[in-house]
Amino acid sequence: MYGAMADKELVKYVRENVGQYGLSAIKAQLLRDGVDPEAVDDAISEVSGADLNPRSNVTTYALLGGVVLLIVAVFFAIQSPTSPGQSKDGDPPERPPEDETVVGTRDSAFHGHYGYILKLPAGYVANPGFQDAGKSVEVVHLFPKGTSPTHLSHEGLYGDLGILRLEVSPRRVPQGFIGIDLIKAWAAQKLVQEKATFTSRQLLVNGMPAFITMVEKPFKSATAYVIGQKVRYTLVGGEENELFNNVLSSLVEVSPHDRPGS
Repeated sequence: MYGAMADKELVKYVRENVGQYGLSAIKAQLLRDGVDPEAVDDAISEVSGADLNPRSNVTTYALLGGVVLLIVAVFFAIQSPTSPGQSKDGDPPERPPEDETVVGTRDSAFHGHYGYILKLPAGYVANPGFQDAGKSVEVVHLFPKGTSPTHLSHEGLYGDLGILRLEVSPRRVPQGFIGIDLIKAWAAQKLVQEKATFTSRQLLVNGMPAFITMVEKPFKSATAYVIGQKVRYTLVGGEENELFNNVLSSLVEVSPHDRPGS
């Protein structure tokens, strides 16, 4: 019988995400994250043999319903209160060579440094870099292909140009382990200090505790925070719309870790 020795957790992960990302993307990510190739092949063999016949495909897609079902941590990063999206000295985040960008197609996915996957909207570019010299804060700008890079540092343009920014950093800091209550208090204090007009609401993102703040003044913006096991994510956009919510709901972890970039 195929897959007799397959790891149950790997099989579960592949089965729950095959409809969202496809076997090739899942396999590539698992191998990049150091999972044993034989274990990956065993898990994929079990899923492809048992679950990918025409009848079970209908069941799988009906259950997924376009929503990621992997019950793993999804984490959001908070930025510096005085310089959102920039390093402390005011410089923009370090940018990779142009050939490291990813251009979205209907089924494409961006693989982040900290072991997560982000579904990329069709026609969008994902351009990752690191905000700090120690390469602990990953910054990923998402924008329509052809957008001028000079617009990425101006949050007031995000809504009109369809730009999103994802920031990812470890939850563990010298002072302790950052949780959702600490981030909520920090975000509220920051907005009050800025005399912003805003509303906030709590939600779950794939089972993870989260909240979104919607700012009306001085300019419209939406920021989502979600907390998980090892890292934390912040997604910033011009407003909470279909684009913003689709990208937010597509964040899943494959092999979470909190090791800085190299």
